[in-house]
Amino acid sequence: MKNPSGTITIINTSNSCAMQVTITKLSNDHEDIDVAPNSSFTAIVANLKSVKILCKSQSNNDIYCTGSMELDIHYTLMF
Repeated sequence: MKNPSGTITIINTSNSCAMQVTITKLSNDHEDIDVAPNSSFTAIVANLKSVKILCKSQSNNDIYCTGSMELDIHYTLMF
């Protein structure tokens, strides 16, 4: 797979749980984004390697969050 790119939307429907989203590129550069309770975040990405979501309570302990992730990603398969 080559050059995955497009848009990512994270929707946090939790009332008290924040989400920490880490977006990593193929170059291993990454960006951390905090998505507050009852909010969302959209990013336009290129050369995507991974998306990780960590749920955190106000005390920074890992807990269960609710929400969704929408991906509109385009890529080229190499044979």
